[in-house]
Amino acid sequence: MLIIRPVGDQLTRAQKYLTGFNCVEGIVGINFYICPVPSPITISPNIQSGEPVFTNTRVPVKNLFDYIKAGYCLSDFLDDFPSVSKEQAIQVIEHFENLLQFQPA
Repeated sequence: MLIIRPVGDQLTRAQKYLTGFNCVEGIVGINFYICPVPSPITISPNIQSGEPVFTNTRVPVKNLFDYIKAGYCLSDFLDDFPSVSKEQAIQVIEHFENLLQFQPA
């Protein structure tokens, strides 16, 4: 996956949203550089019947949210699913947090 980050010091809400899991080709008036960033989520029909899983695992992303809804903390989830890294889990949480905060103009 490629994330496109603007050169400069400001990110608009739309850019923060788009840098979650999508790749954009450019926005008028902004210079970009491209940097490869591995996606924390894999969706493949060959893994768990296409259910979104944490990359390089067979752990469904839904499990993380089930744990949170049940009142468990992130460390409990990571203890029970050691193949998921803390960085992956945080990246997924931050992505969905950005989705909730995104407000189109």
